[in-house]
Amino acid sequence: MSSPSLEPVELRRAESGLDLWSAIEAAQYARVLRHDPAETDEEARAIDAFVGVFAASTEAWEETPESNRTPVFETLGVQVQALARLGLFVRWAVVERDLGMPGQDSLSIPVAILAIDRIDKQIAVLMVPREIDAGSAGPEAEA
Repeated sequence: MSSPSLEPVELRRAESGLDLWSAIEAAQYARVLRHDPAETDEEARAIDAFVGVFAASTEAWEETPESNRTPVFETLGVQVQALARLGLFVRWAVVERDLGMPGQDSLSIPVAILAIDRIDKQIAVLMVPREIDAGSAGPEAEA
């Protein structure tokens, strides 16, 4: 039985950095990242490297002209492939969520959802909250 405050979201596996274009754009508003626990130091380093590159790409996105974004996708692609060699897969989705602001009407914003897991399938389902409470979390949460 599913919770009324959660809903299933299909996350697609990223095969390259270019696959993450929409996630980078949405992550400028909000992002949620969850990952399976690292089993080795090498996995931990690879996860940390991907998270760092994704965060840096998101922060620099608006200042990077569209004609100069190829290196961003290439760098992300290197990280996606490094994780895949370890049996870890990057998945993503973009959803619209209502952002509840104390004392204000809610605002609908895009949210990038990223997962790093060991599920060797093109699509996996993750249960995610239907709303974001701006009073309890920052713009980036890690589960």
